Amino acid sequence: MVAVLAVAGGLALIARPDDHVLRQPVDLQVGSPFTSIRGTGVLLALVIGSTQGIAAFLLLLHHVRARMVALIASLIAVVSSVLQMMLLDGATWLQLTLFGIGALEVLLVAGCTPRESSGPKKMRGRP
Repeated sequence: MVAVLAVAGGLALIARPDDHVLRQPVDLQVGSPFTSIRGTGVLLALVIGSTQGIAAFLLLLHHVRARMVALIASLIAVVSSVLQMMLLDGATWLQLTLFGIGALEVLLVAGCTPRESSGPKKMRGRP
């Protein structure tokens, strides 16, 4: 779900013919390193959307590295939302939602990762 929304949102930002038609104030870009909102769209679609999509695909295939890729993808979502909030000197509902979903993904991946048993260790060579 995050991958689809990130790619769709990124493509919507890229496809904007003019940055002035945004309903949000232009002040949101004051602290941003991008001169156009399209740069944010490219990052949203490529970085967050693609990593989330790859993680979802690997999880569906039950790949050996699926949990590791899912953890990396969720950490990318969390870090990018924090960086956006820092650069923009404030938070919108989108950054807070992305942070919350990324944090939830981190907890879910950590919760479903198998742990070694903490029971008594077997003694080697003794019956």
